[in-house]
Amino acid sequence: LDDEAVKRLFTLDGTVTGATPDMAETGIANLIDKREKAVLDRVSRRNADYFEKEADKLDGWAEDLKLGLEREIKDIDKQIKETRRLSVAALTLEEKLRYQKEIKTLEATRNTKRKSLFEAQDDIDRRRDKLIEDIEAKLKVGYTRETLFEVEWRVK
Repeated sequence: LDDEAVKRLFTLDGTVTGATPDMAETGIANLIDKREKAVLDRVSRRNADYFEKEADKLDGWAEDLKLGLEREIKDIDKQIKETRRLSVAALTLEEKLRYQKEIKTLEATRNTKRKSLFEAQDDIDRRRDKLIEDIEAKLKVGYTRETLFEVEWRVK
């Protein structure tokens, strides 16, 4: 029975009688099992959709962060290479020393960026693990089935 049919049944006139037959005998237990399975399947699909959306957002953010840091590291590498070229071409010792200090500063900056990249990747892994834990927790949500009342209709 669908929801609309059940609602219509409750609008009919009736009388209270004695005990009803066992649910297993009437086949209603199978209908209830099917309905329960449908609800659980819907919840599972909703959780899967949520997980996919959150994972896609996380992957997009991670990719943007990674590409940005990698681009910065490549730019610094180019600056180091250019500064080395200038150092070799420098005519005075003071210029050579100035370029060497600049190279050292650039290398320190590059190392910091590399460390940031690794830390960002670790952060991404932590966030992904947290997302998986959250989804697993939602999947463990329990439910109980309790008969509140039983109704039997006979059309006359």
